[in-house]
Amino acid sequence: MLAELAMAAAGALGGAVATDSWEQIKNGAVRLFRKGGTPAGMVEGWFADAETIAAADAGEAAMTLFCAQWSERFEDLLRARSDLAPDVSGFTEWAMTETARATQRAGTVQHVKGFDHTQQAVLGTGVQHNTFHSVED
Repeated sequence: MLAELAMAAAGALGGAVATDSWEQIKNGAVRLFRKGGTPAGMVEGWFADAETIAAADAGEAAMTLFCAQWSERFEDLLRARSDLAPDVSGFTEWAMTETARATQRAGTVQHVKGFDHTQQAVLGTGVQHNTFHSVED
């Protein structure tokens, strides 16, 4: 359960990187991790890769690595503070909604990859749930 929630949150964060909602969603993630006890400076430092990815329009491998790193961070947060699961879930829903709005306003296409159980923002309205097999399957 925690791993799936962490992957969904990381996917929502990764999906926002190159959108107009990025700063707002990034600040939401900083607040969430600060609530969990992580110093703000440390969380902000974690976003250096995101700035590089967004600026360079980095490829799929860079985005996959970004999401994997953030999935680990969210999972570590949830293991240390399982009471924050509703906050992480709320952040995920909010981030996907804001990303979909920003993408719709910008008229761009968003490519999202999911692994295992994940939730992805859909261009337009709604939420799409997918189940993928892991690499081990």
